[in-house]
Amino acid sequence: MISHLLIAWDRKRWLTDPLKARLPAFVCSCASWLAGMVIALPYPIYTTYLDLGD
Repeated sequence: MISHLLIAWDRKRWLTDPLKARLPAFVCSCASWLAGMVIALPYPIYTTYLDLGD
């Protein structure tokens, strides 16, 4: 989903000002991976494990 949002934002940016350089695909993919990691990193911190015994 983040990749689609980044592509849509880049296209909108290019349509409003065609003389601006477009973002390279490598930058878009790295940004989406970084955003995904930032979103997913706090998940293990707030996970609590419940011991159900035997």
